Formats: sequence, C-alpha cells, structure tokens
Amino acid sequence: PSQTSAPSVAPTTGAAATGLPITGGTAAPGGVTGSTCNNSLYINDATIPDGTVIAPNNTFTKTWTVKNTGTCAWTKAYKLVFLTGAAMGGTSAPLTSAVAAGAQSQISVNLTAPAVPGNYSGSWQLEDAQGNRFGEIITVVIVVNSGGGSVTATP
Repeated sequence: PSQTSAPSVAPTTGAAATGLPITGGTAAPGGVTGSTCNNSLYINDATIPDGTVIAPNNTFTKTWTVKNTGTCAWTKAYKLVFLTGAAMGGTSAPLTSAVAAGAQSQISVNLTAPAVPGNYSGSWQLEDAQGNRFGEIITVVIVVNSGGGSVTATP
C-alpha cells in the first residue's frame, strides 16, 4: 500500500486532504454528484476514529455513519467502494440492508493495517447498482506503530 501522511483534520474534511473533492455540487472523479436521487452525508466515525494507532498487520473493521440525503432509497445492490490512498486490503462492501431516503445507516469495511509503521489513509465512496459513485467521500486514517505502547484496535 502507498504510505501517506495522516492529515490533522476534522472528519468531514478528510476528503479534502486526499486531494479529492467532497461532493455536494462538485463532481467526484468518475462519480455522479449533485443528484437529487442519490446523495450521502458523512455523519461520524462509528469505529476507528481518525488517528487511531493500530499494530502492524492487525485486522480491524472501520464503520462510518452516513445519511441518505437523496430522494431514492439505497438497496442492497449499493456498495462502498475504494477510491484512493491505502486500500489496506479492503474490498467493496455491499450494503447489508436498504436505507430509506432521509435515514442514517452504518457502513463497514474490513481492513488490515500495513506491515510497515507509518501514517496511512484511504478514501471510500458509495456506488449505486449501475456503478455510479455519489455522495461525500469518506476516509479511514490510521497510524501503524510497532513500538511499545501501541494500541491494538478491535472491531
């Protein structure tokens, strides 16, 4: 995985640190934004807050809370997809249940911390059944530390 600096940012601005736009009127690479049907809003990190220290090669589950701010329900055919940065072994994660317009949901992806100590971040975005990415870009930002005092994250 590529190594990047962990930005010191509020969670809602994590996407800006990756050089990718936060959507909401601005087009994301290859994505559909400004749509009234499909849109999302980052609410919070339900697990693994930005800057969490994780031991090398440790597996963890990153979970975000997002809100469906569009007018269309999200189905189980929708998924969270990796965009850029360190993938940390993560793969596309289909939604586990439908999400009605206006509702919040938690979306998770299983990851593995890189073997080499350092700061890592990866960006993810929702994708509809037709492969169109939409909504805010969400990030995972960790610090891999093999020295004494490192914290092992648990799902």
